[in-house]
Amino acid sequence: MKTNSPEEHASDLGSEEIFDPTHLSQKEQDLIARMAKAKQAGIDPENDPIARGFVNGHIMRTIGEDMSEPGYDEKETFEVTECINELADAQYEDTMGTLKTFELYNPEQPQEGDIPAPTLEQAKETLANQVTPEQLEAIKGMEKPTLQLIPITSMNRYIKALDSCKPMEKQGNAYVSPWHREAFERADKRDGVTGNDTIIGWKIAVTEGAKEPKMLPGDNIKETPRDRNAKFKQEYGRKDVSGVDLKRILSLMMDSLKSGEPINDYCRDNGTWTFVNEEGEKDGYVSGVNWFDPDRRVFLDGDRAGNRSDNARFRASVMVDVPKS
Repeated sequence: MKTNSPEEHASDLGSEEIFDPTHLSQKEQDLIARMAKAKQAGIDPENDPIARGFVNGHIMRTIGEDMSEPGYDEKETFEVTECINELADAQYEDTMGTLKTFELYNPEQPQEGDIPAPTLEQAKETLANQVTPEQLEAIKGMEKPTLQLIPITSMNRYIKALDSCKPMEKQGNAYVSPWHREAFERADKRDGVTGNDTIIGWKIAVTEGAKEPKMLPGDNIKETPRDRNAKFKQEYGRKDVSGVDLKRILSLMMDSLKSGEPINDYCRDNGTWTFVNEEGEKDGYVSGVNWFDPDRRVFLDGDRAGNRSDNARFRASVMVDVPKS
C-alpha cells in the first residue's frame, strides 16, 4: 500500500479523506501541523522556512521554532525571510566584489588556511535563521541597509586591504592613530586572531550604509559620546541591535571608496564621522572613522569620550555568526 509523504498529507488537509497519523514519526506529524498552520495564516507552506526546513532534514532556528511557543506568528517568520532574501539577492554579488577588489578575500584565490565565505544561499539561510522581527524592524528603519560579509581575521589584514586599492584620485594610505594601533590589538584578542592573518570564520551583518548617517531616534548631540553610547546600548541592545566595530566600518568604507563616494566625508557641509562604539572606550577616548578629503585618505582617530561632538554619528547594525561546517 502506498504511504503518502508528509507534504502530500498536508496538501490533503481539509479534504474528506481521513488518515491515521499514528504511524508517522513525530517530526512528520509536526510538519503536517506546521504546514496546516501556514495555510491558515495565508502563507504558502513552500515559503515557510521551518516547514521547508523539515523537508531538508533539519529545523531552521528562527522565530517560532517551538511550535507550542505562545504568540507564535507565521507571518512574522515569513516577513523576515522575504526581506532578507530580497536584500541578499540584491547585494550579495556587490559585497563579494568589494572583498575581491580590495584583496581582503578572493573565493577563486583564497589565502592558505582561509575558511571559505558563505555562498548566497548559505547567507540567506543564516540570516533567516537568526534575524528576529525586532532586528528586522531596525533594518527596515535604516536609510541604506547594507549587506556585509565580514571575515574574522586580523586588523592587519583589513588595513593592508584598505591600502591595497586606492580608487579615489591621489588617495593615500589610511592614517591610523597610536590609539587605534592598540585598538587593533584589542580587537584581534577579542576575535581570537592575534598574530593570525588567516580567515578563521565569517559573520554577516546588515549595517546602516548611508553616506552621512542621520541622528538616530533618541540620540542627542548635546551629550558626550560616552553618555550617548550608554543610551544607545540601553535602547538598541535589548533588541540585539549594535553599532559597528572596526571590521564593519572599514568594510563599509571600502565599499564606498569603490563607488567613488566615501562615507563620512568629514570636511564637507554636514560632514560626519562614525562613532565606532563597539570597540569601547579606552583611556578616555573612543574610536572614530571618517574620510578626510584635504589629505585624501581614511582617518582612524580617537575622540575624547567626555567632550561633545556634533559630528559623531552611530551606525546601527545587525550581525549574526555563520555556523562552521
